[in-house]
Amino acid sequence: MTKQLRLSGGWMVGLALALVVLLGAPGLVPDAMAAQFNVSLKAPDDVTQYQNAELVAYVTDSQGQPVNGIPVEFRIAPEWENSVALSPRSIITQNGEARVAFRPDVPGVIAMTARAGDGAATTHVTVSGANSTTRGRGLNTDDTPANRQVTPPPSPPAPARP
Repeated sequence: MTKQLRLSGGWMVGLALALVVLLGAPGLVPDAMAAQFNVSLKAPDDVTQYQNAELVAYVTDSQGQPVNGIPVEFRIAPEWENSVALSPRSIITQNGEARVAFRPDVPGVIAMTARAGDGAATTHVTVSGANSTTRGRGLNTDDTPANRQVTPPPSPPAPARP
């Protein structure tokens, strides 16, 4: 004789809820990596060519509290990648801060971006030539000047003709 197991509707709902809690369900359980973060950048307004400088990303949660252990990726505008040393390119926040060093090899205006989760911020740093007399105007913490334009690095000189 075989017995058939009959499951009540209430038991099935309970099992489904237990699986949702244990395994997570898209849209029902928030994904920690998809959390929204606010990112702001602090960089020198003006750096001299070949000078080491620091770029600092500040990462906060939706309540404005600094967050720890969040990966932050730093990027430089593609046309500048061969003209600016940036190290490291990715780092984990400590007390809501991620710090990287950079050194530009040519004068101009560099766009630099930091991204954490779905939050990002971009700032522009002016690079003066090594023999320039206008240096170090302060720190750029709010990159909103309407007249600032990003300039590409200078083109390499044309090869000499024989």
